[in-house]
Amino acid sequence: MNLDAVTLKAIVQELGPSLQGGIVQKISQLGRLEIVLQLRQPGRTSTLLLRLTQEDASLGLTAGKLPPAEAPTSFVMLLRKYLQGRPLLKMEQRGLEKVVRFFIGDKVLLLELFGRSNNLYLLDEKAKILGMLVRDTKLNTQLAGKTYQPQPLPPRPDASLVEFSQMAPLLQNFQGQPASKALSLAFFGLSPLQINYICRLAALAPQEPLDAEKALRLAIGLDQWQEKFQEPFQPVLVHGKLSPWSVEDPQEEPQASLTQALEGHSAPSTLEQKRTLLQRTLHKALEKAQLVCARRQEAWQNTELRELRRWAGSEILAHLQQIEPGQERLSLPLTALEPGLGSALKLEERLGGPEKRRKGRELKLRLEVQGERLQIKLDPRLSASENAQLYFKEYQRLKRALDSLQEPLRQAQEQVEFIEELLYFTESATEVTELEDIRRQWQEDKGGSPTLKERTRGIQVKALGPRTYVLGAQRILVGRNPRQNDQLTFKMSAPGDIWLHAHQSPGAHVLIKASGRRIEPRTLEAAAILAARHCRVSQATKVEVSYCDIKSVKKPKGAPPGRVTIKNFKTLLVDPRAEIAGLEPLK
Repeated sequence: MNLDAVTLKAIVQELGPSLQGGIVQKISQLGRLEIVLQLRQPGRTSTLLLRLTQEDASLGLTAGKLPPAEAPTSFVMLLRKYLQGRPLLKMEQRGLEKVVRFFIGDKVLLLELFGRSNNLYLLDEKAKILGMLVRDTKLNTQLAGKTYQPQPLPPRPDASLVEFSQMAPLLQNFQGQPASKALSLAFFGLSPLQINYICRLAALAPQEPLDAEKALRLAIGLDQWQEKFQEPFQPVLVHGKLSPWSVEDPQEEPQASLTQALEGHSAPSTLEQKRTLLQRTLHKALEKAQLVCARRQEAWQNTELRELRRWAGSEILAHLQQIEPGQERLSLPLTALEPGLGSALKLEERLGGPEKRRKGRELKLRLEVQGERLQIKLDPRLSASENAQLYFKEYQRLKRALDSLQEPLRQAQEQVEFIEELLYFTESATEVTELEDIRRQWQEDKGGSPTLKERTRGIQVKALGPRTYVLGAQRILVGRNPRQNDQLTFKMSAPGDIWLHAHQSPGAHVLIKASGRRIEPRTLEAAAILAARHCRVSQATKVEVSYCDIKSVKKPKGAPPGRVTIKNFKTLLVDPRAEIAGLEPLK
């Protein structure tokens, strides 16, 4: 769970004394954004997990068995060099900043948990940056060798540090505002859960408008809330959020301690947790890509109206003598419509016509069908010839758009298909390494802004090879992700090999290593069943699988990983649930 500043402060207060004096024995990296420190004290060893993922950032102890660590990155090696064998002198959080400082020997390990930009820094005694987990290229100041620059605090007092004498005057600046909003505007560091609790302490409804008397009551409630940090914590879980104390919610669940409450969430991420986080990221990206694609498809549809605009302009010129000044429409019989423009006219009725701006005034260039008559709209402020020119200009604009939209539309469609394929492989992954490889592909190949790319010093994870099966004397290879599909198809294949893929469905490329030898029907069927099992529609009773010689598979220029075109292919209808006699997996 993501921790708010109040809960983070309570965790530091609870963990600090118990970990103080512990010797850092071991430092490892379990995942891209998961660092583990093992601290040894007389009679016990504590395992501290720092998780920096945007969706599930946390800080806490874990007692469970740790999964195998990844090969150490340069940052982990740096931490080992400067921190291993040295004592943790203290943990510190200043006010309600979401920054925790670990003073280890003469160095500082600084943890930022800001949500979208979590990071971990190693600083020397002069606050010079020795290294960082995530390199943010936007912040040129936060680079190794430079002095660490703290994030600027909001221009309002810290709710945990403000003096009682200042509370009421600060709140009175927001008279008329709801009590909850006044608290958030007057002070920083308060989550909605704690704001509502302070209102309860003040016997005020969160939406109750503030006046001078209620501002004083709210100040008293805030003062009572500050005293909670001096009392033993009695944490509760409320609607999935952790609070160090009861907030008087009927649905809250008492917890034995903050450490125990966090233990389940502070455990190293399992395969399913990593899968869920990656799926959440990809689903958000898919929604955005589908929206972009829909907009470009709509713009592309509009270009189909170009010939209708040309025809309308020509008809206006042909009827110049019949159009009176100030006339709002030209009425023609439906039979006057040029052959071949019927579908464009239906699209016009469906879309309602594009809008055109001229000299700050809106004009809808459109045609309407009324009974057996076709109405061409005119701007009464313009002459007939000027109206014709507007239609011709719209025709030219749509004609130019036809060429300019073709490539962006293709790219948008390919991006949607690429993300859908990544989602399929995420769902079917059976190992953490597969998920890490898919995540890395998404970060490297996505078409979004470079600022969205999380740049970490790469974990040296050896990518898994394709799934390999043996049937008789022949090997069958099955890709695990889009990039591996490309490698399998274009780098691991040889002339004469047979390529298979579920027809028009995201899934794995399958390769029969035939090397020109004759393929037995049972081998072809087995490979087709494997292709059907490793695709999006694998739950269907029958799946159509395309197959062809490897020389018929081509990679379009600029296409995303896994995207190919095929020719001279045949199809085979198979049942993914069918047994494959004699098939043996190698890895």
